[in-house]
Amino acid sequence: MAGSGRCGGGCYNYSFSQFAAGTDANGLTGTAISQVNAPSATVTTRVVRGGKAGAVNPRSVGPSTGMYSSRFNGKMDYQGEQNGYPTSTAPYPISGLTQASPGLVLNIGYNTTTRVTFEFPVPLTSASITILDITRLNSTLSSGAYQYTDTVTIDQPWVMTGDLTSANATRGAAGATFFRSAEYVSSQTKTVRNVMSTNTTSRFSSLTFTYAAPVAGGWEFLAIPSISFCVA
Repeated sequence: MAGSGRCGGGCYNYSFSQFAAGTDANGLTGTAISQVNAPSATVTTRVVRGGKAGAVNPRSVGPSTGMYSSRFNGKMDYQGEQNGYPTSTAPYPISGLTQASPGLVLNIGYNTTTRVTFEFPVPLTSASITILDITRLNSTLSSGAYQYTDTVTIDQPWVMTGDLTSANATRGAAGATFFRSAEYVSSQTKTVRNVMSTNTTSRFSSLTFTYAAPVAGGWEFLAIPSISFCVA
């Protein structure tokens, strides 16, 4: 059953740390581990990168419209590119990941969208995607501090839980958007961890996660360390 990719029933954990940093996620198939010692299952990831490949110049804040990070977007890693925040280092580490335990990094400029579809071997009853980052209310800061305007959606009705500081959307229909806009903070060590879970009675055999930055705001990134899912 493990060889065929079919689930043995119950719930599973799928961690991206099973892959080496730098691995391209598109077309990648990995192993999900049963929570009740049933045979393992396979999950395949498809990535559609919108725009054109580019890179952040750490010495200047260049335009990022219509671009994505050629080094990190849609790849396994523990870092991301972003101009001007913080100014001392580039690329920037993602709290909660390490080189030995990477996650799926999505790293885009504004006016850009990257879609990731996870394909499962049998229909699921539920799935949850852990997200590092995506935190705060989408609003204009009176201080004029630099903000981020990235958004996430999935193609099933969903609920979001976790470090939802001033979140302005914690549940939605299929395709509904969760916004975040974060201001500069002095500490880079906090792991901002949210979980986006399906909220439907219908079965599904794939799940599409869309990461977009529709408003001008520089380069932005998040990471997905793991997915959990259950079968009938």
